[in-house]
Amino acid sequence: MKYLLLIIFIFAVVKFQIYLSKKECFAYGLILPVLSFSLVMGWHLFLTPVNIEISDDFTTNTIVSEDIEGETVREELQQETPDTIKMEADTDHIQSSFLFTIIGGNAGTVILLIIYWIQRRKRTVHSELKKMQLSEL
Repeated sequence: MKYLLLIIFIFAVVKFQIYLSKKECFAYGLILPVLSFSLVMGWHLFLTPVNIEISDDFTTNTIVSEDIEGETVREELQQETPDTIKMEADTDHIQSSFLFTIIGGNAGTVILLIIYWIQRRKRTVHSELKKMQLSEL
């Protein structure tokens, strides 16, 4: 059901982009690509972590099991880590994250721009053909 809704949403966005790109004013066709680009860049700028802190309360070394009476028993395995690990995101990590966002996250923006370019090209060719037909009469 989720995938069906996703397919319907993508189909609707593509149809809407085609509709906007066919409009006489060229700026209408650029609304969705600009919105898509802005959302991806906002996502990257506001949700990229700069500091990551992991406290000793967070462990993945816990075994939860249930005994015969139905009671839950938690067993912790030995950890060889210090109390708190603090990692600073270095500039290489931030730059590579930015590049992955530009390349991967803006794939939809590129598709919308391709649709825009194709529809504007069709519109231009169609208007030129119409002018030629009028000049022949």
